[in-house]
Amino acid sequence: MSEKLRWSASVPYYFAYKGDVIIEVPHEAFRKHLVAYLAHQGMAFKTWSQLDREAREAWEKQYALETALKANLDYWITLNGQEGVECHGEQK
Repeated sequence: MSEKLRWSASVPYYFAYKGDVIIEVPHEAFRKHLVAYLAHQGMAFKTWSQLDREAREAWEKQYALETALKANLDYWITLNGQEGVECHGEQK
């Protein structure tokens, strides 16, 4: 007895057992219903590659902004004495 649909590597469909009932869902039908279900949940279907690319692009953008903040030393000087930020010496 399975509790969810599972992909079968030997035949092109998902399957599950519920009691004496065998459920077989072709890949195309599953994909169609998955896309509709995700849309109903406010999500667009994306492949792993698309999600991976978007995640990498977001991380690269975040890293670039982090690097810019680290390089903005005047900003950190304005925080002197706040939140544990300490600056020593005279500003030139």
